Amino acid sequence: MSTKRIVIMGKSAKMYNYCVAGFSVDDAKWSRPVSCNPAIQEAVPRNAMFYSDGSRVQTFDIVEIQCADKPPDNLIQPENFYYDESYRWKKVGETSLEKILNWRGFDSCESIFYNNERSVSPDYIKTQNARKSLLLLPITNLTVKVERYDDYPKYYANFNYMGKRYWRFSVGDIEVRDYHKDKAFGEYHFRDKAIAIFSLTNPFYLDNKCYKMLAHVF
Repeated sequence: MSTKRIVIMGKSAKMYNYCVAGFSVDDAKWSRPVSCNPAIQEAVPRNAMFYSDGSRVQTFDIVEIQCADKPPDNLIQPENFYYDESYRWKKVGETSLEKILNWRGFDSCESIFYNNERSVSPDYIKTQNARKSLLLLPITNLTVKVERYDDYPKYYANFNYMGKRYWRFSVGDIEVRDYHKDKAFGEYHFRDKAIAIFSLTNPFYLDNKCYKMLAHVF
């Protein structure tokens, strides 16, 4: 059984559980632990986000995770690996955003996940050699649009990156969602400048498109 050590960079909302992403300590590459539970779309369950002493897994923790024997098989999200759910994650250290930026820096890309739109075709992604579903990028003029459907709130991010305005990225950052949860329908300025993690979803069952998400904001 192999072990991975990753720096936790974000815990975004997914199926009332978590999508967790971080950097491998060994090579500074993105790494996304996923569960073997298809009922929650392989999200990390809430009860897995606690260490053996009862403390909660936090951003910038350095965590040791036991890998499952099940091999990853996801062309859209090549960073994924299945973890062994019979072992608790173990905290072995912690770091900071400043140290991470000095160690690794931002990702380099002219557009966010293959194009300048809010979604991309999985068929197109599969033709690409350098596939990614996670990015760390600096952005500006971040606003959050609050919409409600049957009184259920939805949150969308609009922002600038590399001179281009991006629209209607779903917001997975739990703190950003909580901050806006009681706000009325409308668009709200959130940050002049920010550092953000972006995540690309698996194909949505209704239209077979992969959608881009604002997963975490620093």
